[in-house]
Amino acid sequence: MESSSGVRFGEGETIDFTPPSGFMIVPWVISLLAVVIGLLWSFIGLVNNDYTMVTFGGILGVPGCLLVIWLTPTRLEKAYDQIRVEEKPRDFVHRSETGGRTGSFWTGHYSNSPKKDDRGWVFSAPGPEHWDKEDRYGPDKMGIISEHPTVVGTPIPATISADGIFTAIIALYSIPVSILSVTIGMSIMQAAGDSEEWFFGLILVIGPALFSIGYAISSWQTGTKMQLTIDVPTSKIRSMAAGELELVGQVRRWASPAPAVSVGGDPARTYQNLHSWRWLYEIYLRRT
Repeated sequence: MESSSGVRFGEGETIDFTPPSGFMIVPWVISLLAVVIGLLWSFIGLVNNDYTMVTFGGILGVPGCLLVIWLTPTRLEKAYDQIRVEEKPRDFVHRSETGGRTGSFWTGHYSNSPKKDDRGWVFSAPGPEHWDKEDRYGPDKMGIISEHPTVVGTPIPATISADGIFTAIIALYSIPVSILSVTIGMSIMQAAGDSEEWFFGLILVIGPALFSIGYAISSWQTGTKMQLTIDVPTSKIRSMAAGELELVGQVRRWASPAPAVSVGGDPARTYQNLHSWRWLYEIYLRRT
């Protein structure tokens, strides 16, 4: 069965370098220019043995790399957003219309509701008109929901992404920075007149190592989670395999619809067809 939108995910691309959409393309291009100029300065400095120029290239290039990593979406992320705009799932429409900051200037009470949820529905879920009213546990006449990987395939990320490319550039810059930090730290420790200067020099010496260890642990945890997500099989409700798995489906009501839930008595925060929910809120107190 094919999805209603004709979308079919296949193998991931070799290189994923997807530009952002909308106004975000402007700072993205500026950050790319900063990276290119920084790399050129550093290369010219290495050729001429001018390490001051290499340093200035790193000062310009590293923040540019961080900004590119933050602004660059993945190809799958951009595809999901495009499908949501075309399919318009119910929760996507509701968040788009009611999300944002609401409140009263006179009472000082404000609430924030996100306008999008990256973990929400991508395709439009089948409505009650497509359900089998007589055999509620039977299969739908339209088949498996479009969200299921057996219909649209399993999204596979690219082998090389923009995050990996610009992280490698930052890692290359970190080598001379680490050497410089250790050298300065050793000099400060040798000439330290009090304990505070000696401790500051010690931070410069062990700081790069501590940062590298922390970054390695964080990367290992992220990679492990991603690999576990890829390895977990997706099953149908009637053919669940043994062990850990991912279940993709839709929660449906029984004979009668669920009551409407109004969060905080705000009509703009009224939700229908919620069968399981939990309301969490924070109260901000300001003392004068």
